[in-house]
Amino acid sequence: MAFKRSAVRPRLPPPEDCNQLAKAEKNDILTKLNKKIVFVENKEPFGDGHSSEKIVSIIKKYFSEV
Repeated sequence: MAFKRSAVRPRLPPPEDCNQLAKAEKNDILTKLNKKIVFVENKEPFGDGHSSEKIVSIIKKYFSEV
């Protein structure tokens, strides 16, 4: 019994989403690289900086103890 291949398209994030995760597959990576990214006004697409502040404080603490 032969199986039919279905043309399933990958689900893409909405156009306002600039963060895109890709599988470790050539076609998925190329699809997401070629997708137009639209930044929504008044939205912080890369976060508000709290993570980087925490990372810097941990690095400073580490070097002050060394």
